[in-house]
Amino acid sequence: MSTTRWGNEPDATMRELLEIVGDIVNWVDGRVEAVHISLTALSFHVTTQADAEYLARRLRLGHVSDFPSTFERGAFTLWWGAEWPCPLFQVFCGGEMVRPVRAFPDSDARVIEGELVGSEAA
Repeated sequence: MSTTRWGNEPDATMRELLEIVGDIVNWVDGRVEAVHISLTALSFHVTTQADAEYLARRLRLGHVSDFPSTFERGAFTLWWGAEWPCPLFQVFCGGEMVRPVRAFPDSDARVIEGELVGSEAA
């Protein structure tokens, strides 16, 4: 078990993080362009708004921001959440977006494919 950085909870091991990543990628049937893994953040890059919002809803990501294109990169939308103790979850989507783009805070519990997610699921 690794050292603790957040409260009394032990940090996740890399093996645990890889298992989490595999589960999350399966939520969208593998339609993930890239995944970035560190002990402090898990980032998922998808191409469709439907997949991005589905992951954001399942992960209860309560923040969303748009980033315009620059000389170095194209425009993208980023969802992230501060509700998880560790690691930070992020979903990036560079595809076309239908406005408004929604965030999914913890209080927005929903039933998705027969599974309750959000604050009521805990």
